[in-house]
Amino acid sequence: MDGRHQYRPLVARENYVQAESQDLLDRLFDGQLAPMVVHFAKRRALKPAEIAQLKKLIEELSDD
Repeated sequence: MDGRHQYRPLVARENYVQAESQDLLDRLFDGQLAPMVVHFAKRRALKPAEIAQLKKLIEELSDD
């Protein structure tokens, strides 16, 4: 054996990101998404593409 090891994650990245995102939202923003978006939007200038993406998401959510 050449001493090398192969590692693989036990948790899929998507599941990890979901859990960590929810934990952040719960801890810092009382589980509310809008205050988190406002927080980041006020502290970092959004690019026009990001604004368009957010508008599109809101429109899609409004259609439901």
